[in-house]
Amino acid sequence: MEKFSWQQKSAEELRALVEYHNLRYWVLNSPEISDAEYDRLVETLRQKDPHAEQLEEIKSIEVSSAKIRHEIPMLSLQKAYSFEEVLKWAEKSCRSGDELLSFSPKYDGVAGDWSGRILSTRGDGRNGEDISSKIPMIQLEYGTLRGASLFHCKEHLRGEILMTLPEFEKHKKLFKTPRAAAAGLLGRNNASGEFTLQFVEYRTHEKCCALKELTKERFDEFCRHFAALPYPQDGMVIRITDDAYNASLGAGNHHPYGSIAYKFDSVTKGVWTTLRDVVWQVNRQDVTPVAEIDPVVIDNRTVSRVTLHNERFIKEHDIHAGDRVLIELAGDVIPHAVSFEPGAERRNIMISHCPCCGSELSRRDQRLVCINESCEAVIKAALEELGQRLGLRGFRRGAAEYLYSIGVRSREEMIDKLCYIRDCGFSSLIQPPASLQKLLTQKIFLTEDQKLFACDIFGLGSSLARTLCGNFRLQTVFNHGGDDAFFRKVLPSSARVVEISAAVANRKELWLKIEALAEKTLVPVQRRRTVSPGVPGALQIQGSSGYPALDTAKVSRVGNGEIICLTGKMPWLRADLYNVCRAAGFTPVDKFSSKVHLVVYADPNSGSSKLTSALRSGKATEHILDFVKRINAI
Repeated sequence: MEKFSWQQKSAEELRALVEYHNLRYWVLNSPEISDAEYDRLVETLRQKDPHAEQLEEIKSIEVSSAKIRHEIPMLSLQKAYSFEEVLKWAEKSCRSGDELLSFSPKYDGVAGDWSGRILSTRGDGRNGEDISSKIPMIQLEYGTLRGASLFHCKEHLRGEILMTLPEFEKHKKLFKTPRAAAAGLLGRNNASGEFTLQFVEYRTHEKCCALKELTKERFDEFCRHFAALPYPQDGMVIRITDDAYNASLGAGNHHPYGSIAYKFDSVTKGVWTTLRDVVWQVNRQDVTPVAEIDPVVIDNRTVSRVTLHNERFIKEHDIHAGDRVLIELAGDVIPHAVSFEPGAERRNIMISHCPCCGSELSRRDQRLVCINESCEAVIKAALEELGQRLGLRGFRRGAAEYLYSIGVRSREEMIDKLCYIRDCGFSSLIQPPASLQKLLTQKIFLTEDQKLFACDIFGLGSSLARTLCGNFRLQTVFNHGGDDAFFRKVLPSSARVVEISAAVANRKELWLKIEALAEKTLVPVQRRRTVSPGVPGALQIQGSSGYPALDTAKVSRVGNGEIICLTGKMPWLRADLYNVCRAAGFTPVDKFSSKVHLVVYADPNSGSSKLTSALRSGKATEHILDFVKRINAI
């Protein structure tokens, strides 16, 4: 859903959206929008329908069926998204500039109430859920009772039940976020003893400041201090310290007037954390630094690693281990470091030798590179890159490591091994994993420019490969390997003509092996339709040269009305493919939407927006030739 689009919705649509996102967040533990965007949605509904029932509801995670009545309601808090909004609230609520304000983290977990003998959740604010059976897995953080059981405390406490970030790191493969981990464990009937949660009393890490002393710098200092704590957080809570005066301000149905929550709009503001170490990854063409940071939660995602791009980026920002770093999401998706502050203890993170083979690193275009062709990491990266460029779906580092383990040391040897597997199977290979057997026996269908791109020629990307193959046969391209004048004429916009020319000359053998491996070439040509005289009523569709005809009479009905979307230049007429899809029980459409179950593509490197959208949204994808074979159309 697009950001800032709520004003275009009617009140009825907004009520339905609030209920939907409440379900996604509180019950399914799978939010689709950020907390900040949800708050904007609720505020828009409040403007258009102040009396909507959804505004009176205070949602909480459902973890039990036993109800506990709260003597003092556990209300939500009014929200602020800037220092100016917080200051405006404080000036309105405080009696004078000497009024003391308390600041504490706004934890992202499950709000809890401990009566001295019963532990319950907030529930709807007035009735919570009894979760006393989960006390054995919960440690208390309150005063001197750090790490103790709740049973050791007879006071009435309110706080947040959460999984700390270090604990989440141990189990992050099992849970999506720390909040989801806490909610999931509290909802289990028999959670394992290997998990540990914390009950953090709300005032445990409290800081105080008089209103007249509250500046933007002091406010940001509190934010940085709390961000360094090992807890998932989504903001900061500010309240009037004087409990009697705080209570006298009263409360509405939704929130008390003596407190306010400053919410991190994490997509734009980011989160500060500490850079602990840097891991240098050896890739196919360079060696890149990846920062290991204290885990932070940004927009319902836990981030523990972030790229530092290259050596130049590190030097420009004077980055050392121990520094504080501001993490944001680029394009609301990719975490990256945007700002740095020197830490108390700093350690140099630069390297001069390859972390894999120990060879001295060279520099190319401001990048560090390992030029040792025998380096294990370089070879594995090259094999992984080749597998992906050959269109082998699912070919990742694990597949490259297996090929390396059985003696494959170059791209040419990898092609030879794939040819052998295609012809003879896995009989002579050493313990091939079952998952790789299916992966490495995939049939390979490549266009001419894809074959050239698969040769991994330095400086020659997919667009330049299409330019060359759009004007010349591959035989002609490789015959001119080393001819700088030829490539300077056909690629006038490229600054790497000399490197491309030399690399083409060195990759001719690899190209010939790829030609032998590729069984089909997707070259769109004129197509025609014929009716088979052998099978009355059967429509046979003649494809491009080298392809068998599609036969609707033989198609297996494997679908049940599922919607599929075709994208790219197909080897058969689109209308004929639609007839085949319908015969197989599918509903073909032209446009991609959330209702589409499968995207069938012709070229994985075409840059198709439909294919890109399918991959981003987790939809199933399939090559056109795999699809027509699966439904027995050929």
